Amino acid sequence: MPELIKAMELVQWIREEPADKAGTIAYYARQFTDPSILPLAPKDAKNAVKVSADNPIRTFSINSPEGLPSGCMARKTLSYLTTLAVRYKTPKTITASRRQLYSSVTGQAPNGQQQLKAFIQIFIQTITADLYIKEVRTDENEAFELRARAVLSDLSIFSSDSKVTFELSDSFIKLMGLIKPHPVDARALQFLWHNRSPIGIDLYCWVAYRAPSVSYSKPLFLNWEQLQLIFPNEWKRVNRPSVFNNRLKNAIKLVKICYPKLNISVSNDGVLIHKSASSVPKVRESS
Repeated sequence: MPELIKAMELVQWIREEPADKAGTIAYYARQFTDPSILPLAPKDAKNAVKVSADNPIRTFSINSPEGLPSGCMARKTLSYLTTLAVRYKTPKTITASRRQLYSSVTGQAPNGQQQLKAFIQIFIQTITADLYIKEVRTDENEAFELRARAVLSDLSIFSSDSKVTFELSDSFIKLMGLIKPHPVDARALQFLWHNRSPIGIDLYCWVAYRAPSVSYSKPLFLNWEQLQLIFPNEWKRVNRPSVFNNRLKNAIKLVKICYPKLNISVSNDGVLIHKSASSVPKVRESS
């Protein structure tokens, strides 16, 4: 039961020490979860297009020549890259061993070569992806490219001394500056990863942005049909209202554990989100 123990240790840590004191503030863009754009599980598709749930004139699309990154690891990798972009604010080339990179993304050491190999595959898929945000404004299309380049020393070698070099590109940095990713707690992402819940990560990142902005006097109610639009990958995977509802309810239970300040209730009609304290303290951006 090592993963369960680690997961519960994370929960205790979250409850005892705020993210700024713990040094666990990370970043994630709401555009990745509104609607959810990354697949929950591996599939053959190489691109995806989603229309924003709140803004029908805004379209998100992602393309990866290596196949779309999926699951918890893709989301952890995307948060890792986004956090680097927010912190550095300028293009940067980073070199690390595969084991160092795995630890930086996940917060723990890899458990064997197969796990490390699977991680590297997801990392390549994520970092070689193009993300486009298109918004129609008075007949003018604006497209912003998120792209990072990965150069690996030898794809056939997965040893501790094998290096990975990747570049945070200028377009990636500019896009992150434009869409302004919001802070999340890396420990919450790690807890949900331990529980193998990619929809939990999507839900956490979405409510971490949305719940603090809800009005005190007007809680946000979302029926199950609206939730299907926000989390379309889970809906398409099960395509049954009862199964979707149960899976989202289970994800809400997990998110409430790692985001204890979240004020959310579930009913037969949908979910009600009350104004909640942020999952991390307010972050003052450095110039």
